[in-house]
Amino acid sequence: MFSPKNVIYGFFKSKNQYNNKHKYLISLYIDEDTIVTACVTTSQNRSGAQRGHEVSGANKNSNGQHISYVFKNTDVVGKTLSGDDYTFPVTTTIRYDAHFTVKKEAEWRGIIENPEVVCTLTDKVYSDLIYSMLKSPDVSGENKIIFEGVLTEMGKNGLL
Repeated sequence: MFSPKNVIYGFFKSKNQYNNKHKYLISLYIDEDTIVTACVTTSQNRSGAQRGHEVSGANKNSNGQHISYVFKNTDVVGKTLSGDDYTFPVTTTIRYDAHFTVKKEAEWRGIIENPEVVCTLTDKVYSDLIYSMLKSPDVSGENKIIFEGVLTEMGKNGLL
């Protein structure tokens, strides 16, 4: 379920019960210690780009820094388990300063009820997202090392 590139949908339980809601999680990396690096998405307009200037994919602030990734609801981002094209039902954003988390798989399972894999990202979308995170000042150096490794492996396997 938490394999890299999987988009997982479920009911997220928060410490504040009023924040409990259905959300998407995108699994980005998992290692032998079952630590999952993932991000929870938002349908709020939080790309950080000037309103009306958000683009599908990586978005930068006025200083040219990568700060978010936007999935427009008209763009195919992956394939469902049955092989159909998948688009998010609404435009969805990952903010690198707020929606980037590292947890063990058991921790995720403790906060997500009824998780289901809704799609697997395409290699192109996945590599673009990883590259944008790698370039973001909001992502820690430790995670940048992980993302450099992901892109290196994808390159070796002819996926870039």
